[in-house]
Amino acid sequence: MKASKRLHFRSLTTEDTTALIRIYSDAEAMKFRANPPLLNEDEALQMIKKATQEAAHFSSKRWAIVKNDTNELIGTCVLTYDKQEPTCTIGYSIGKMFWNKGYGKELLHAMVQEVRTTNCKTIKAFVHPQNLASIAILEKEQFYQADASASENLLTYCLNIML
Repeated sequence: MKASKRLHFRSLTTEDTTALIRIYSDAEAMKFRANPPLLNEDEALQMIKKATQEAAHFSSKRWAIVKNDTNELIGTCVLTYDKQEPTCTIGYSIGKMFWNKGYGKELLHAMVQEVRTTNCKTIKAFVHPQNLASIAILEKEQFYQADASASENLLTYCLNIML
């Protein structure tokens, strides 16, 4: 994924374990995330291993989100490709100390640009109805609410890509 003004993106490595635990163990920061918080080194290493395996099978790609000026990992983002339809699902988590600084908007724009380089025609994002900051970011990037997933209490936001 191409770097943005303040962020660059790279594969996760085992050197990211401590930063991942710091970000993903914060219950408040992760309250809207579909997966449970990471609580220890083994769980962080499993996340890294899973990201590496999925990338090797071209089903999903998870990147470390890194600040250009400090080289600090501030979160992760993921693109998951639907092998049946030209659809891509995106997700991201940013550490609480980096909220309200415009990183989410910058990240989402970079992710949309990345998807534009694929054959995907639709981008989907699942968001908790109380995650108003993410909803606002998605809507500013022209995503629209498609439906609600009753089973997981999530809203589905979509963006149709012009090829």
